[in-house]
Amino acid sequence: MVRDAARDLLADQLRDELKDADIFEEPNLFTDLLTAALDRVDWQEIAEAFVSEVDVPKSGATAEPESGPEEPSKIVRVLDVAPRFPLGRMVATPGVLAIASAEEMATALSRHERGDWGLVCPSDRAENERALQAGGQLLSVYETQSHIRFWVLTAPDRTVTTVELPSDH
Repeated sequence: MVRDAARDLLADQLRDELKDADIFEEPNLFTDLLTAALDRVDWQEIAEAFVSEVDVPKSGATAEPESGPEEPSKIVRVLDVAPRFPLGRMVATPGVLAIASAEEMATALSRHERGDWGLVCPSDRAENERALQAGGQLLSVYETQSHIRFWVLTAPDRTVTTVELPSDH
């Protein structure tokens, strides 16, 4: 099925993207904790959450052809909603790593880069929209399943995005 192939491809891409991240170059306590946490992540489940939110068209240029399923690279184009800005290097503070699951952080990052600012107030939402044009800092606010708020901040130059607790700032 198209959805299964898309889920499998996305799960592989998510896992590989994090394994190739620069944050693992220098061994330290943070990288050891992050590596241990990432080893417990169910990448299929995370990918399924993304894939299940997208309706794959039944007809038209991006639909599955009558002759058989599409190649996985074409499936990603169907399922991929374009990010509004680059996240740059992604980092998380120890505080947020202690309270948020990898899935919660991945979902928040995906929402953030697509301009879903989460629980920010209307004035911060407007400021984010201005910052997209003028190059300012971007702030999103999300909650864990246990209702603990955390922030996602992208630097004005878009080189780094930090996931943190408000008390970490």
